[in-house]
Amino acid sequence: MNIDIWVSEEGRSANSRAFYQVLQEMDSFPLQVIITSLYEDSFAVQGTGWKLRIRREYADMVGDLSHHVRPEVMARLHTH
Repeated sequence: MNIDIWVSEEGRSANSRAFYQVLQEMDSFPLQVIITSLYEDSFAVQGTGWKLRIRREYADMVGDLSHHVRPEVMARLHTH
């Protein structure tokens, strides 16, 4: 995973971007990349700590996720 973080000048909000890829292998499923994706997150200071405000996920490449991801999770992915 690669992560980039940008903190605002006042230090009370931040944005990040994280790229990742998932490989999977099972006895009946050869080793392969099953998804590459990007998270875009927004954070804000709340009280004495940071809070995740928004998370967006964009799937760049989607392979056979049938052994890895529940269908309701797949429905939330936005491809671009």
